[in-house]
Amino acid sequence: MATHIKELLKNFLQEKKSEYVEAEKLHKVINANLDKALVKHVSLKKIQRDTLVFKTDSSGIVYEFNLKKGALLKAIQKEFSYIEEIKITIG
Repeated sequence: MATHIKELLKNFLQEKKSEYVEAEKLHKVINANLDKALVKHVSLKKIQRDTLVFKTDSSGIVYEFNLKKGALLKAIQKEFSYIEEIKITIG
């Protein structure tokens, strides 16, 4: 039997809300563990299975980010245990 459109919309909106809450939580962890100057030049590009991929506009920022990557990964894994790796790209 077909599900009523109201139920479909309700389920869809609940799913989107949970995705939004998870993304906000991830951004809070990132912002709390990186310097404000670094956050200005780094943004989350995508989540690929168990890897967070960040992007930046400078190779100097890549170097600085890689110095802090281990501590950031540990902090992220406290909230999101399925994340196993962090990468950063220029572009």
